[in-house]
Amino acid sequence: MSAAQAPATAPSPWVVDTQRGDVLFVWSDGEVLGRATKLADVPAGSRRAVQLVDLKQPPEARAAHAWVYVADLTGATDGATVTASPVPRDDLERTLRSAVLEAPKAPAVTMYSASWCGVCKKAKAFMQAEGIPFVEKDIEKDRAAAEELQRKAAQAGVASNGVPMFDIGGKIMGGFDPKALVAALGR
Repeated sequence: MSAAQAPATAPSPWVVDTQRGDVLFVWSDGEVLGRATKLADVPAGSRRAVQLVDLKQPPEARAAHAWVYVADLTGATDGATVTASPVPRDDLERTLRSAVLEAPKAPAVTMYSASWCGVCKKAKAFMQAEGIPFVEKDIEKDRAAAEELQRKAAQAGVASNGVPMFDIGGKIMGGFDPKALVAALGR
């Protein structure tokens, strides 16, 4: 049966224990599609609409050609029970295509900072003066930003023991060096 021949009646919602090891969580942060089998691995900022896949069932048994299950996992913790609602696959894919085509490009630079940091203020002023689009995340005021920085730095093998720290198109840099920043942007 093709997606165009999807059953007219939606399947029942799926009640899921988030600690099950046989659930795949699929999310997007706007740029990257992520997958994990642990709720804890889904970034807090990407939990509003997460696809849940029952890995115990083959695609045919869960009508994967026609339906996907989506849940709002904001605030959910490991061991929580959540309800995933069935969404027609065609609707989800159409929405995702539109979002990708219409989404503004994210700034290439994310600066992790702290409000007391004088060097952070200099880096911010420099990027504004140079017209470099960036997002600033205060790691002391935003726990999710601090965790995001730790994760990115660990993956890159970079120490993250001070600010400012920069994510420049996926490259993690510590400290503020205007020349290195401009070079990393390819300017």
